Amino acid sequence: MEMKKVIVFAIAMLMASVSYGQHMRMADAALDKRVLAVSVEGAALATLEMQTELELKAEQLARIEQLNQERYNQIQELDALYKDEPLLRSKALYSLHLKNDKALENMLTSEQLRHYLELEGRANLSYVCEQEEE
Repeated sequence: MEMKKVIVFAIAMLMASVSYGQHMRMADAALDKRVLAVSVEGAALATLEMQTELELKAEQLARIEQLNQERYNQIQELDALYKDEPLLRSKALYSLHLKNDKALENMLTSEQLRHYLELEGRANLSYVCEQEEE
């Protein structure tokens, strides 16, 4: 009989802790609200992320800003041009990414470039521009 009380009490405590956990607020909820309130998108967002993640120097930042703006303008042009042709759009975007990687190779250190490729989800590749040459 005593064991049943312990088991019932343990289940009740488990349910109470789960219920409490669902009502807890994250410590950075205020930060999340501020971040969501900022309207940064496209090239500016890419530049901000690269600046933060890659720890860009001032001269790198200026060149990266220009490169990202050009890249996002080209992406918008490609979207409009190939909106009804997804295969051609995909090939054009691939080519644009290769061109961008080659430009970044001259702007970033090898460690920064490796980290950038990780952020882009291409960490398992060597430089994308190297693979094109093979």
